[in-house]
Amino acid sequence: MIEFAVSGIGAWGPGFGNWAELLEGVRNGQWADDVPLRPERIPPRERRRSPAFVKMAVEVMSQACTAADVDPRELAVVFATAMSDMQTNDYMCRVLVDTPAAVSPTKFHNSVNNAATGYWSIATGSLAASNALCAFQYSAGIGLLEAATQVVAERRPVLLVVQDEAAPPPLEHICPSTVDLAFAALLEPAGSHSGALAHWRLETAAEAAPQAALSAAVGQRFAGNPAADLLPFLLAHAEHDAKGATVTIPLSSALHARLARVGAGGEAA
Repeated sequence: MIEFAVSGIGAWGPGFGNWAELLEGVRNGQWADDVPLRPERIPPRERRRSPAFVKMAVEVMSQACTAADVDPRELAVVFATAMSDMQTNDYMCRVLVDTPAAVSPTKFHNSVNNAATGYWSIATGSLAASNALCAFQYSAGIGLLEAATQVVAERRPVLLVVQDEAAPPPLEHICPSTVDLAFAALLEPAGSHSGALAHWRLETAAEAAPQAALSAAVGQRFAGNPAADLLPFLLAHAEHDAKGATVTIPLSSALHARLARVGAGGEAA
C-alpha cells in the first residue's frame, strides 16, 4: 500500500491549455479551437530547436509546479510515454533510409526518450534525478506507480509527466492516437502539503482494470492516446465531495492500480 498527495496538476491537449480548461471541456463540452504551446521556461534559443513533444512536457510540468507553488529545481521527475516522440523518430527512420548523411544532429538529439527531461533540467537548473520510461499502452499507470513509489521510498516530492502525441501514418496501426495529449501531476508525501488537492492510497490488484468511467464524448475525443488512462485519476481531484472515491488504472493485461481517495490522515475522504 502506498499513500501520497497531489498538490498541482498541468494539462494540455486538443481544446484545452491547462487543467481548468480541461475541466470546462469535460463538464460542459466547451473546447477551444486551437491552444498554442507556451513553454516559456525553455530559453528562446533552445525553444526554437525543441520539438512539440518536448514543449508539451515542459508546458504541463511548469503548470503543475506553479499550481503547487514549488521550486522546480528541487523536484525529481518521472516521465512516461508509450511511444515517445513519434514525429521525430518517423523523420529519423525516413532520412536514414533515403539519405543517411543528411540526418539533422538536432533531430537526432531530440529523438531520445529522455529529451524532454533533459530540456527541463537545463531550463530549471535542476540536478535532481529523472526517470524516463516506456511501457507501451500501460505507460500512464506504470509512470504513476513509479512516481508514487519514489515519493514514499524517498519522502520527497516527484513530478510525474505522462504524454503521447498523434501518430504519423507508419505508426498509427501500432498506436492509434490522433491527438496530442500531455498531463503532469506533482506527487508529495501524504500530509506534507496543507494545500494538497487530494490524498490517495494506491494498491495493486491482480486482475484486468475495469473500463474507465469517462463519458462517451470525452472517451472518443482522446481515443487511442495512451496518456488518457491518467485522465480519470486527474478528474477525480475536481470532485471535492467525493467520499471514498476510487479510480483504477491498468498496469498490464492482468494487473491494475486501485486508487482510493483518503483524508490527510489516511482515513476515507
